[in-house]
Amino acid sequence: MWEMLSLFTYLGLYLGLPVVLGVVLGRMLDVNFGTQPIFLIIFLLLGISGTFFNMYQYIKKGNKIRKK
Repeated sequence: MWEMLSLFTYLGLYLGLPVVLGVVLGRMLDVNFGTQPIFLIIFLLLGISGTFFNMYQYIKKGNKIRKK
C-alpha cells in the first residue's frame, strides 16, 4: 500500500512540478518586465515539454526494468 502511495506522490510531483514552476516563473517575469502573457506562455510551454520529457524518461526506465 505504501509503495503505491509513494509512486502516486512521486508521479504527481514529477509530472506537475515543471508546469507549476513554469507558470510561476513566467508570471513573475511578466510582472517585472510588463510583458503580460509572453513569458507566461513561453515558460508554460517549457514546463509542459519538461513534463513530457520526464514521462518519456520514466516510461523508458520502466521498460528496462520490466525486460530484466
